Formats: sequence, structure tokens, C-alpha cells
Amino acid sequence: MPAPVGSRRPGKGSPLRGIAYHKHRELASYLDIAERWRRLIEVMPVEAYSTVEVEKMAMAIHRPGGSPASELLSDLGIRGYTVEQLVSFLRKLKYESPLLLLLPKDPVSILTHPENVVCSVGDEIVLEVKASGLPFPNYQWYNSEKQKIPDACHSVLRIPNACMRDQGSYIVNVSNDVNHAFSNWAEVTIIGRHTEAPEPLMITRQPPPVVKEYEGEIVKIHCYARGPRPLEYQWFIDDKTALSLKSLNSVLIISGAKVEDSGRYRCKVTSRALMGEALHSQYCQLIIERRGRGYRQPDPIATEPIDPTLEPKGPTAQPQPHQWQEFPQDGVVAGATAVAAPCHMGARAFQPMVSSVDHSGAGAGGAVAAYFTPVPDSAPPASQKLKGKVALVIGNQRYYGNMDPLFQTESDAAEIASLLTSIDNDFRVVSLINLTAHEMKAAIAYFISLLGPGIYGVFYFAGHGFEVNGESYLLPVDAGVSQEPDQCVRAEDILFRMQTRGAKFSFLMLDVCRTEKPITIELVKNNPKAKRASVGNYIVAHSCIPDKMAYERRSEENGIYMSHVKKFLRDDKKLEDVLGAVAKSIANSYPDSVQRAEYKSSTTEDIRLHEKISYTSVGEHKEYAKLLDAWQQAHQEPSVENPLFSYHGLTIMVTFQAEFSNVLIICLHTNIEDKQAIEHLSIDVEMAGAFSSDIMIEELRKKAGSKEAVKQVTNLHVRPKVTAPYCYRICDIQKLRGTLSLNFKIRYNYMRAECQKNITRDFPAPLVASLNLLKQSPVESPQ
Repeated sequence: MPAPVGSRRPGKGSPLRGIAYHKHRELASYLDIAERWRRLIEVMPVEAYSTVEVEKMAMAIHRPGGSPASELLSDLGIRGYTVEQLVSFLRKLKYESPLLLLLPKDPVSILTHPENVVCSVGDEIVLEVKASGLPFPNYQWYNSEKQKIPDACHSVLRIPNACMRDQGSYIVNVSNDVNHAFSNWAEVTIIGRHTEAPEPLMITRQPPPVVKEYEGEIVKIHCYARGPRPLEYQWFIDDKTALSLKSLNSVLIISGAKVEDSGRYRCKVTSRALMGEALHSQYCQLIIERRGRGYRQPDPIATEPIDPTLEPKGPTAQPQPHQWQEFPQDGVVAGATAVAAPCHMGARAFQPMVSSVDHSGAGAGGAVAAYFTPVPDSAPPASQKLKGKVALVIGNQRYYGNMDPLFQTESDAAEIASLLTSIDNDFRVVSLINLTAHEMKAAIAYFISLLGPGIYGVFYFAGHGFEVNGESYLLPVDAGVSQEPDQCVRAEDILFRMQTRGAKFSFLMLDVCRTEKPITIELVKNNPKAKRASVGNYIVAHSCIPDKMAYERRSEENGIYMSHVKKFLRDDKKLEDVLGAVAKSIANSYPDSVQRAEYKSSTTEDIRLHEKISYTSVGEHKEYAKLLDAWQQAHQEPSVENPLFSYHGLTIMVTFQAEFSNVLIICLHTNIEDKQAIEHLSIDVEMAGAFSSDIMIEELRKKAGSKEAVKQVTNLHVRPKVTAPYCYRICDIQKLRGTLSLNFKIRYNYMRAECQKNITRDFPAPLVASLNLLKQSPVESPQ
């Protein structure tokens, strides 16, 4: 018997005949609305059904309980169609509801980020993002002031008749019930039709004509250009082999140079703002020579490729190739190891000190931590009683513009804040994320003002960083791709200010890259060495050694350094021993020298973070309690009068929870007396007030009962158990001026009638906003 028209061999996958009855019924009900089943047939192969067969299915509606869509689905099952084939047809039609019946929810993933645009006044600006996810993604575009753009809720943003005020940065938040993700910033440059032409692209510093180096050394070739940003650099050898991808880094680094690396090098500089205009530098002849017979080879350089899942926490592009030098094993003493690593601590003399930690398990790479004790300029201060502990934690992750993205710095900041408070409830810890240069300096100034005799001061920073002349610079989120030192915060200045306050102990933890910025005469002249205090106990812990990078993995909760710190920091041991254990653990986990931790110490006492606070008098207790409680108010959450709304048997309660000291979570809890009467409930929260544009609100969850949404919200670091069906995240609380004004937009159907209510509530400045940090004087570099 001949096969019916449209019959086909069964496809690979789950048979359509095997789907559950209730799914079959719900699919049919959906497809029967407005004869959607006809559109389904239209996107199927042409030969699937004839016109006669389609109209025969349509007659099923005249039978009691008949359903054309049910007839179609049953026939597709008989013909051997699979669930996967049906899903492909539904995707073409963008039918979300039936897809959710057949597939699990899928988180949002950005496939294509919006690109930079250069256009003239009067042209149309078009920015586009492509994303996937189920439920289908929602879109919301923001401008450079972090303001929502009205009606910009699609994957394509169109701005007709562009004018100069449209110039700036744009970003889109892509979200669904599972998660949300921000795209990269897209720069829009507007060129006036009757204005001067943009700055031309030119190379201001050519690579040297010849570079000679010995085999095994690190070779650096520089090329600097000027022109409309962003500028991209790409290096070539012998005009044919690309040595690197396009990046913002103007320095070519060849680690462990070989004779085969010799050749003619040159750099291609491209300006995206000038529609891809490019220039080539002059040639640089690189000559790698072999060393003489009398040369003693150093310890071997690891040549194993770095784990491709590792991400550098540095603002520069990755060196090519990645190779890492391990510590030498000179000066081995029985049962201990001494290392004289570079110290870069000014003109004072330093002596290597033998470690009491057994590093024999570190492998052939040698020692895993560096210990230093200064030759003091004068006697150390007399031992002080511990009167208080203050900690400032900063994690910068969402950098502006074209800075390389980071993934775990916010999580690392939350982790260290949690660790310190778990060690001792007397630790006054404030954790801040994504601070600008002014905000970082203001927070540091307030932090330092609380230090004094008898106080432990702990400063932690995770984010982008680099070194100049051996000194560490920490990048605020608005540092820009140029990364000029005067736009950053120098770690040595923070240490100097902490010591001059007479603190009992100063502790800096820096989880940043330490790659050296190319040194010029102007750079050294404008950034003299930081001053050093003559006395004072301090430890500076680095996540990596000089001229190397700190790494993180996207798939893990923390960066490499923090994932090992949290294993040991709670131990009630001498802090130097704890940091030694951290460094040894990292070395054992990465024997190919991907990352090595280091710390520098001038302690003259047995410093332990677990040390208990003691007071000699009641007045002394009250003095320091009053001082440190001012810092503790950075954790005060807004008080609220509940219920926020109660009508038609619908009650809405609002609570607040602090994720960081400048990030507030809004939780909206609902109670519905008659769930048959209340339908399609939605609650949106927006900032109100004069300065609302400075603060961003992110949706964490907007649908009750979503297990995926619960998983996301329960990743909050401060209070992990959040069960509210509607949750929002207010970022950048430090920018708040005055009261927190929120507008709650409540929409629902009551007995099929649409209802809407807008409620505005004012709350006292919460969290770190109560400290008025932006009014503080920033930290000045000591002269």
C-alpha cells in the first residue's frame, strides 16, 4: 500500500507519539487558538500535507470535543515525527508556551554583543544584541548614565535622526526567569556634519629597529599610537604570521625567548572609531642569541600550556606564550627554605628570613612564599593591647568601556568579608563592589580615619591591577583603557597612611595582576616612589609574584587565590603561617607555575586574626565602640512599615537584605486569599527621586515558584536563604544622596478586570549611603 502524502521515515530523537497525554492536550489547546496549527503546517516541509488533508483536519472542530490541533499532533506521531522536529517548527514560530512544555528552561546566553558605532548627525543609530534562552529573553537598554531608555525593550535599539546628545555608551540587560546577563558596553561616536574631522590615527612610538636578547630571557617590544579610541594592536612576524589576537595591549611579550623567535616583527594598529582605519609600524629585527658555554642555566621554565579555562585578572591582554618562572632553590637550610625575591619597598634594606614552614611538598619549583623582615630604622613600637578590628573589602568587577571582563571578584569580596566576620564578631567589616576612583579614595579615607593605636586594619582588594617601578596600582571601574597611574589607587600609599595612624597591625591583601606597565621618563617623574613609615607591623599579601598575572575560572565560585585563602584563613595560627599554607596550597595545585602567591612582612609580634579585643578601662571601651560603630552603620537596612499593599485579598510585604555594603536586595512577599480571583500579578520596582539615574536596579526574580530563580537568588553571599517570589538588586547605593525613594508598580487582574496601583515609599539612606562617603576627602598621595 503506498505511503500517504507527507509520510517520512522516523527522525532521530524522542517519538512524538510518546509524549504524555496532558502535554498533548495542552499543546492542542494552545495551537487551536486562532488556528495556530495552520501556521505550524506552513513552516513544515512543503510536501507534508496537501490542502485537502488540511481542510479535513479543520472539520474536526464541528465534532463534540473535536480539535484540529489534536488531529494534527496525532497524525504527526503516526508519520514518525519526533519531539525534536516539533520543537524546531515551534522555534521558527517563536511559540514560547508549547516550547516550555517540551523543553527545560534554559539560561540567557549572549551570542553576539552590540558593536561600536560611528555615525554622523542625522543618521540612524542601530545597536543589536543576539541572545538565546528559554523562556525567550527580555531586553532593556541603558545609556551611559545607567538610565533605562524608554521603549527600548527589543534586541535591536534604533535611534533615528542622531544628534550629539546621543553620543556615549550603551548597554543592554538580557534576562528571563532563569538568569540575566549584561552585554558589553557599545560606544556611539557622533561626528558633526560641519565640525572638525576627528583626530587622525598616528604611531607616536615606533618599535626599535633592532632588539638583541639571549635565549631564555623575556623580550618586550613596544608600539604606542594615538587616535580615536578604542585602539587595537596586533603583532605579526615576517608579514604573514599573526602572533596575537587583536587586543588593547601595545606591548608584545615573548617569555622564554628561543632562537627560532628571531625575525622581523611589526605591529598593526586599528581604530574602530575610524571605521577600521589601520596603520603598520616600522619593522623590528629581533635577534635571539645562544649563550656561551660557561653560562649556568637557571631552574627550568614551565613550558606546559596553561589551563585554557583560566582567566587573567589583569587589565592587559595575555602575554604570548604564557610561561611562568618558578622560585630558585638557592639557600636551602635543613627543614626550611629561604627566598630573596624582589621586594620593591623603597630605599630601605631588607633581609631574607628563614621560614618555619616546611615547603618540601611544593615540588621541584622550590619555595612557594617569600618572607621578609626589614632592617628597622628605629626600634619597633611597644606592644599594644588590641582595642578594635576594622576591615575594608573592595571587589571591582563591572569595569566601564573596553576593559577586560572579570567574573569572580564580587564573589571573592563577599567570601573574604564572610571569613573575617566568622573569625571574630568584633571585626567591623564593610564590603563594597564596583567603585569609581573617587569612591575608592573616599572609602579608603574613611577607613583610615578609624585606625589608631591598638587597632587592627585589614584592607582587601580584588580587581584589575598593574605595577609601575615595582609598586602596585589598583584600578577603579572608571580607570579607562589607558590605565594611567594618576587614575588609579597606589597600594603603597594606603599602607603608608595606615602606618602613620599608629595602627597596631596593618594587613593588605591584593588579588590583582602585577604585570609591569612600560616605564617612561615621564611615568617615573610623575609617579615617584611612595613614602614608607619607619616603624609599624604590617603584612602585604599578593595573589601572584611580580610581573605575573592572577587568574580565575568562569566555572568556579572564586578566583584561584581566594579559593585557597578560604581553606586556611579561619585557622587560629600565626598569620604568616596561614599565608605560607595558602601559597604552598596554590603551588601544589598548579605545579606548572601558573600562579604563585607571595607576601611581605615586617611583623615583630605573633599576629593572629583570632586575637581577642581587650580594654583597660570602661571609658576606653566606650571611646572605641563609638568610633567603630560609625563604620558598622554601613550595614543598617531600611526599616519598613508593612503591608506595602492590601486589597482584593492580595497582600504584599516588603523586606530588605544587604548583599554588600553598597548593594541592597528588595524582597517582595505575596499572599493571595483567592487564587482564582487574582491573575497575572506583576510587581516592578523603579528608583524615584532627583538622583535616581545614578543607581541601577536589576531584576533577580519576577515569578513565584521558579526553582531556577530560587537557585540564582540563593547565591547571595550575606544571607543565602531568600524565598520571596519577587526580588530586585539595587546597586551603587554609595551614590545615593538623601533618602531612598522607590516606586512600586503593582498590576494584576481581579475577576478578569485589570487593576493597577503605583506606590512610592521613602526610606532613610541605607547601608554605606548613611556614611556620605562621596562627601569625604579622598586619599591623597603622600608628598
